[in-house]
Amino acid sequence: MNLQGAGVTVVTDASLGNVTRTGSDEGTLMTKTFSQAAFMVLDRNLMAGREGQCAFIDGRSHRVSRVCRSTYSAELQGAEEALDNGVFSRGLLADVLGWDVLDKTEDYNEEIPLNLVTDAKDVYDKGMTDTATYGSQKSLASTIAWMGEDFTKPRTALSWTSTENMPVDCGTKAVDTSHLVKIFNTGRWSVTYNAAFIKQNVKKRLPLRQRGPVLPGRLLSDDALRLSELPGWHFRENFVIHVCRNAKSFKTPEPRFKPAQFPIRSSYGRFDSLVQSEWRVLEESVAYSGKSMIGDTADVLVTFFHGSQPQLLIHKEEDQLRKHA
Repeated sequence: MNLQGAGVTVVTDASLGNVTRTGSDEGTLMTKTFSQAAFMVLDRNLMAGREGQCAFIDGRSHRVSRVCRSTYSAELQGAEEALDNGVFSRGLLADVLGWDVLDKTEDYNEEIPLNLVTDAKDVYDKGMTDTATYGSQKSLASTIAWMGEDFTKPRTALSWTSTENMPVDCGTKAVDTSHLVKIFNTGRWSVTYNAAFIKQNVKKRLPLRQRGPVLPGRLLSDDALRLSELPGWHFRENFVIHVCRNAKSFKTPEPRFKPAQFPIRSSYGRFDSLVQSEWRVLEESVAYSGKSMIGDTADVLVTFFHGSQPQLLIHKEEDQLRKHA
């Protein structure tokens, strides 16, 4: 890897109240009062939000020293330590690149970017606000103030990524590690949405339900979308597709994508009953303005978000994704 132009990306995650004082995940509700946090430091410039080359240079899975009263507190304290290690790693990288890190007149911070990545929306919101606020816990005021001060410095940023894209959650709880192993093996990752780095969480189907005499929307035909078996986000050249199960309301692309980029929405629902399964067109190429209720529970909801030429794009994609029911 060419270290010229490289930066430091720190990915942090935490879980509330899932370990004991000794760091064990075995215990009762009254003894598992401590939280587990994890971070990893990736070297290379992923700041642009696109897929990039990276290398693991530091990391830790550890018990948060203080008992946390909320998920926000656990995530914030984990992020504080992660950012601290990122600052230290940036100094080490500057030393490798030939900077005199002991010379106070040389500011390598303006040359080497540092990006802290979290999937906790409240931590991201607090870190990006211009107003000093600590919520209901005054003990977190110093942490928020220090982190906020760091994010005002040149080339030091705070980014949000979806939980499905979070690689270090296996360091905070007992979950599958294949997502992290894949990143280590390929040496590539993306902070923002990229279908290649998203974990697909497939939920169990609920028992078939008794349906009313009238279903929402109109009958789609005797075809089914193959994407219905792949819950999560999917990205095509000009539009975004979201698949979810047991949906009661229509979806929006936030926070992964901006509605202004994909202002048109088409929704298709599959309704399973004791008698049969039906795909129905719930809405097609409509300008949406937030979430609204479907009127029933769709066992599978496939939503297309698109911009220009919506009919041409969605019909082209459907031709590729349909199969006989």
